[in-house]
Amino acid sequence: MASETIVPPTVGDQADCNEVNTCHVDEFLYDVEEVEKLAKKGKLKRQYCLDCNSRNITAYYFSNAGTIIGVEMNKECCEVQEKIINQYSMNQNRIKVIHSDVMDRSDIVASSNIIVANVLDFFVDIEKHKKIWYFFKQHIKKGSYLICNRSITDTLESIGLSEELIDWLSICKPCRQENEIFFDLEDFMDMHLYKVN
Repeated sequence: MASETIVPPTVGDQADCNEVNTCHVDEFLYDVEEVEKLAKKGKLKRQYCLDCNSRNITAYYFSNAGTIIGVEMNKECCEVQEKIINQYSMNQNRIKVIHSDVMDRSDIVASSNIIVANVLDFFVDIEKHKKIWYFFKQHIKKGSYLICNRSITDTLESIGLSEELIDWLSICKPCRQENEIFFDLEDFMDMHLYKVN
């Protein structure tokens, strides 16, 4: 309300709050669940632009990739991903989620420049796990990148394929180019980047 006076604190753990980075919501009128609903509807913004202080912002894709395709074998996970794509008004011609076993989509794998592979240990048995890595070796094109959240050496050793497939990939070191910050390396210590030989 315009008649209410809000004075941001200047001491204590909330001294960093000000009229630009903080939106006052009366807890008497709006409980946590109501605030969450308002945020989901876009009526209350949780972020703002550090450059101009605008709250009129949307999700930004940290990629100039023409198309981003996710292949997911769990239908429920696909539905969640599609809901997020719709919720944030992402370009559905650019971002797609396909409900399928990746081994049934060699067309997508063969045409991809970057593949992000989950650890498969918890989702398939050892024989299927081996088949997937043979499939990847057959269909991922030379020069493409493979991102894994586990060392490929550990992955292949655990299923007995390290001798057979280790020369297929080269380790890439993350780098920072001038005026570009990709990510904080400490936050992604478990991510591994490889290039297909």
